[in-house]
Amino acid sequence: MKRYFLLPTLILIVAACSDRPAAEAEGAIERVPETVTIRAHSERLWSNKDVISVFDSDLNKVNLTTSQDNVPSATFSTKAWTGRLPVYAAFCSRKNETTCTPDGVMGVFIKSAQSTDRKNYCSKDGEAAVGKITGSTGSYEVSMKNVSAFVKVNLKTGIVGKISVSSNAGETMTGYVDVDYAKVAADNVDFWTETPAKSHSSSITLTPSGDALENDAFKAGSYYVSLLPQTYASGILFTLKNKSGDTLEHRPSEQREE
Repeated sequence: MKRYFLLPTLILIVAACSDRPAAEAEGAIERVPETVTIRAHSERLWSNKDVISVFDSDLNKVNLTTSQDNVPSATFSTKAWTGRLPVYAAFCSRKNETTCTPDGVMGVFIKSAQSTDRKNYCSKDGEAAVGKITGSTGSYEVSMKNVSAFVKVNLKTGIVGKISVSSNAGETMTGYVDVDYAKVAADNVDFWTETPAKSHSSSITLTPSGDALENDAFKAGSYYVSLLPQTYASGILFTLKNKSGDTLEHRPSEQREE
């Protein structure tokens, strides 16, 4: 799930998508019960705080929740379904701002100020995924495909208080984007565009919390920064700061261990 490519001057960041084949929903359902469950598969681990936005055939949206925790496949449900066929699903930190068009272009958000509470895991603030629902009443499923890409940073000592990443040429790294599901399913790297009149950022910060935090700094270990996949023509900059705010390293286009 967590892949990263770092080249000396040209950096290509690729979203890690599920290997499951995209499948089209077949047939039509006249009336779907108010209680709907959808089995959602992901290469990330779902938590019992996660919510997926599901869009029906009329583009009505209902947010579904799960009680399952720390699993790659979870059952999401609602008792207030619209009665129409569920078609698309989206996941991001701002569930109430997800959108969908008739062509399956979904609006999601990747946050620039990210926080992680564990090692070897990416921030939930920076995660986003989309999927197309298959199956029929009682057996709906969706394989969520990542919108986010991930860059791994290894910290050998526990002195870094903040990790910053920025694009040298000013390319958008986070913010509101419109994701074309058909292109995602076809492994087309140009599957997203900036959402017009919405905020975007060319920099990211990652800070520790919970089990990742010790003495106001990251514990030694590996951490992942979430960003949009694309070619970063002039590379990206990593800035590591200690808990006092002093810069420890500021080196472009190169992964380092500290």
